[in-house]
Amino acid sequence: MSQARPLAVYHPVKLDRAGLSKEAFDRLRKDSPALFKESSAYQLARAEEDLADHLGALQDSLSTGRPALFLDYVRRACIFFSIRHLSPHYLPDSLLALREVIDEHLTGDLRVNADAFLKKGIAAARETPIVPPDCFDDRDPLSGTAREYLDALVKADRAPATTILADAAASGVSADDLSLRVLVPVLEETGRRWLVQETSVAEEHYISAAAAADLFRLNERARAEHPTVPRGKSVIVAAAEQDLHAIGMQMVAGFFERDGWDTYYIGPNTPAQSLIHAARDRKADVIALSCSMPAYLSALSYLIRSLRADPATAHAKILVGGRPFATDPPLWHQIGADGYAKDAAAAVAEAHRLTG
Repeated sequence: MSQARPLAVYHPVKLDRAGLSKEAFDRLRKDSPALFKESSAYQLARAEEDLADHLGALQDSLSTGRPALFLDYVRRACIFFSIRHLSPHYLPDSLLALREVIDEHLTGDLRVNADAFLKKGIAAARETPIVPPDCFDDRDPLSGTAREYLDALVKADRAPATTILADAAASGVSADDLSLRVLVPVLEETGRRWLVQETSVAEEHYISAAAAADLFRLNERARAEHPTVPRGKSVIVAAAEQDLHAIGMQMVAGFFERDGWDTYYIGPNTPAQSLIHAARDRKADVIALSCSMPAYLSALSYLIRSLRADPATAHAKILVGGRPFATDPPLWHQIGADGYAKDAAAAVAEAHRLTG
């Protein structure tokens, strides 16, 4: 009977993004001059930055030993570039230039994996991009509330948007349902609209900030109206250094608190030593860590290793969540966590499973 192949150790890879992207850009201009005909100085600089971004996504995937994260990036880039009306050859030709340059500079397994990942990426980049549908589930009775809430925020009507949620809560809709069935699809749809250039970065930030403020109000209202019975378990909710995305963690913290956990919400961009001190002081049973983008996996890996190495925190169960783990399912185990949760409700359920 054959045994399953053991999961590779997560090993952060750092490529010379500046040097490799510059060399690849020079080769791309030489081999595909039609792509840059009548390009402005800004467009040329942007093309070199795009190559550096491709390399960043590649190194994130090389760190795992699997192409999933890189292919997810390529498919999203296909959509982004097509909406910007760039040539359909722009992305595959860029990846081909990177492949040729990397083949000359890398060695060993890193070269083999990079070549294989880029080959898959080039094939994916040559496919017709598929624009994702909107993120609302019309089978859900709360989808109308979600659409109405987002429409108000798009118009920058803050007060009406807040009233929409408050009225839903007053009618008996729980904070959990408003979080998962209204705010989550609103945030996902906002991200989708940014990808297809229907929403600007400023609008995306405005909507995210407004949703975070309304989530805080929902959590406060639930705390006042529905006191919880303490479970005698403690949880810390945080993200690694540099990861600034907070609303997902804020939502997770609210779910844990409503479930009766002693919840210590630290938030984003947490230095490893600060989190270790907090975990010691709080005697945390569970540490829930968020990772919003693959670029932050290296810092998260260091944070988990630091927690495991400290005798005072080694016993704590580590739970992770975020897009990279949904994209590459084996990743949560590879990075050293005890479990993965796709959303806030799943995080509480998994924490109970881990702690018994």
